[in-house]
Amino acid sequence: MDGTVKAYWIILLCANAAAAQHVVGARAGTVDLTIGEVSADGQPLRATQTNFPLLRDGRRIRTGDGRLELLLAPGVFLRLGERGALRMIQTRPMTRWWS
Repeated sequence: MDGTVKAYWIILLCANAAAAQHVVGARAGTVDLTIGEVSADGQPLRATQTNFPLLRDGRRIRTGDGRLELLLAPGVFLRLGERGALRMIQTRPMTRWWS
């Protein structure tokens, strides 16, 4: 293979990897997955493959006959099952865990 063909394949592979990365710079409060009936402050909430809602401080989340997966920190998820509820008190990461 000559250099042009190799470069073409490298670009093609990198483009596929970039397309698979849905959320760039995920933050605490990002809704990763919703299944069934999920609401935020009484309004329906839906996460899709291209839309990841971000919860603001103080929002109340409820699941009826549904489920929710919420990002708390990179690699840390909270899963809320059917007929569950939570309030997002703060989305900023804590920098100090003790006084």
